[in-house]
Amino acid sequence: MSDFNFDDDLPEEFDSREMEENLRRYRKMKREGGIERNASPEMLEALAQYCIEKQKFADALEFSEALLEFTPYSSDAWMWKAIALVQLGRAEESIVSFDKSLSISPQDIQVMVAKAMALEQCKRTDEALELYNSVLEMYPSNEDAMFGKALLCEKMEHYKEAISLFKYLLHSEHFGEDALSELAFCYDASGNYEKALEVYQRCADATPFDETIWFNRGVVLCHLEQYYQAVESFEYAIALKEKFAVAWFNMANANASLGRFQEAINGYEAAIKYGLREPLLWHNLGSAYEELGNIEEAIGSFSIAIEMDKNSYESLFSRGACYDSLGNYNSALLDYNAALILKKDNADLWYAKGDALYNSGLPNESLPCYRTALALAPKDAECWHDYGLTLLELGIIDEAGEAFTRVIEIMPEWYIGYYSLAKVMVLLEKTDLAAKLLIEVFSRNPQMQTEFHVEFGKFMTLKQLRVLLERIVKLKGK
Repeated sequence: MSDFNFDDDLPEEFDSREMEENLRRYRKMKREGGIERNASPEMLEALAQYCIEKQKFADALEFSEALLEFTPYSSDAWMWKAIALVQLGRAEESIVSFDKSLSISPQDIQVMVAKAMALEQCKRTDEALELYNSVLEMYPSNEDAMFGKALLCEKMEHYKEAISLFKYLLHSEHFGEDALSELAFCYDASGNYEKALEVYQRCADATPFDETIWFNRGVVLCHLEQYYQAVESFEYAIALKEKFAVAWFNMANANASLGRFQEAINGYEAAIKYGLREPLLWHNLGSAYEELGNIEEAIGSFSIAIEMDKNSYESLFSRGACYDSLGNYNSALLDYNAALILKKDNADLWYAKGDALYNSGLPNESLPCYRTALALAPKDAECWHDYGLTLLELGIIDEAGEAFTRVIEIMPEWYIGYYSLAKVMVLLEKTDLAAKLLIEVFSRNPQMQTEFHVEFGKFMTLKQLRVLLERIVKLKGK
């Protein structure tokens, strides 16, 4: 939201040194028994206006209230009091003073716009919008009202209307620069990233030393998945402001997206150095360490993320996966269970828990986890396959066959589904079906012929294996 700006209304004869001396003198008067008894209305008016301009709002409130003792029908005095109240965090109280001012000067645009801004701060957005519209009905080209309404529309996510207003204001001497950056933001927020990038580039051309512009440009480039250019944009922002922690963080994310995980780690560590304290930062740092195989460092980073946000199921899941990769299945299961309390409808979590239970030597206990995962994600071919292998190991042959059939239906190009179903067919003594499935396997991956001889030989007699090979040869010859 824009600040109240009344600088242009200050009398030319205002002398800062003189006004500061008057301010000191009148503060002394207050301590000695009250301003009203010793002050002139003219000086109170000058001091109230001066304090508003110099953002001395507590003093402005006192002087405007003292002035109102002399001139209760001063529209300006009520306006200054209202502005001081807003800036002191008492926006609700200010509305009464704005209304007093408007009762005296009903069409004072300055007061109407300031009141609309105050209403917005009070979260009375519909009233604020109505007031902006009233001003613009009377004065359609009033830029203060137009800019205020545009900002409010942006806040209300009415981006189409906000964009229209900001585009109109681009040639405004007073609002043009701000309108350009707000226009870019609206395009970004509404998902029109190409236009947002175009406008942010215009901003960067106009104000090349504004680090925020380069940062926002980098964010948009990330939305467009143009990560190399995004890194360059973030580097510009950091060159202009080295301690720009959020820029370091976003540059690290862009590097991670490019697979440059060491660069990402360097960026995350710089963001921490410069004061960014976010669970997501530590989570992403852990993910980068994990990608590089630095599992202990990853676990440490995920642990800090969890300490900062105990409801982060993603960090619990990721730390569990790290424990899993180290063969520490008990710790992995503790994290998976904690994550499932927070996110019980996450299929990947149930799948991971199923694998951890299986790897812990508890295949029977893993089955309900696989079933839940598949109920949530019925097209997960890998989960169907692991579920089928577990059933096969437990001797539940028919259900294993159904699971492998689902794998083939979901991913007909994946040779593993045919290979595992062929095992089931051999166990069910359906040699022709097994042979047909193995033909599909070898056509997709010829190298599996070597593995087939070794693996199938573990549960077939030499005679059975020879018969199966003969069927394969015969069927291929047809």
